[in-house]
Amino acid sequence: MSLTFRAETKSIIRTRQTLEVVKMCLPDELRKKTLSIAEKYKLKQEEIKGHDNLVELDGRTSWKFHTEEECRDTVIPDLVMFLRDGLKDINHSDSYPHIAIKDLWVAWYNENSKATLHNHLQEWYGFSFVWYLGVENEYTSIVFLDNITFEEVQVVVKPNDLLIFNGRTPHYAEGKEKNRIVASANMYCTHHKYFDCKADE
Repeated sequence: MSLTFRAETKSIIRTRQTLEVVKMCLPDELRKKTLSIAEKYKLKQEEIKGHDNLVELDGRTSWKFHTEEECRDTVIPDLVMFLRDGLKDINHSDSYPHIAIKDLWVAWYNENSKATLHNHLQEWYGFSFVWYLGVENEYTSIVFLDNITFEEVQVVVKPNDLLIFNGRTPHYAEGKEKNRIVASANMYCTHHKYFDCKADE
């Protein structure tokens, strides 16, 4: 990792090649609110449909958690404000982008859970984020692979940390950790006003 630019609670992590990750620390109040709402929409174990890269979860919301009325009205407006700020930096732009959230889900992990190597989106304008709502210890981590060099870059995170990255970037997370709760999402970035703060339905 060659450069890390820091601005208060936000940093941009870059390798010498193509990997770029924006790391932000969100307010604890927003984390608690999101977690409280997500608990109401936690699917039972038998209701969770299989997904190749998510192994032995304790629970998960639907992939469209952001369209649930309570989440859409009380979480998404504040969350989008922070996402726009982070995407402005990753896009190297002075203007704030408009965002369309395609998928957003919350997953509960245990000591047997893990997220195997995967990526999310193929479009160049597609971005993803992971937001750490809870961890067993003070810190946990996620590993990204540079798309060109395949260099592994481990990013250490704590509760409230949110990472924004290009959806094509391969990444994984090891298991062996109780009580890790992560909100993940896929989103598109555009300057067309139609997509501003829009929740995909």
